[in-house]
Amino acid sequence: MGVSKTTISHWIKYFHEFIPKSKQGDIWVYGHETIKVLNRIKSLREELLSWSSIKKILIEEGYRIHNDDHD
Repeated sequence: MGVSKTTISHWIKYFHEFIPKSKQGDIWVYGHETIKVLNRIKSLREELLSWSSIKKILIEEGYRIHNDDHD
């Protein structure tokens, strides 16, 4: 993706409600849809948008909000 693992980790933490994941055993697994969301976040960050603005845009663009307990 062209960004550091630390950056991706921060994005996953801050935008967790938009990041699809599933639990396999004791670990969380992120699928291909996660890459789509992270790429969109990356493009919005490159436009120097704030974190709260990015959340609003993701909602407006119809990105699904995931429940951490079940997804």
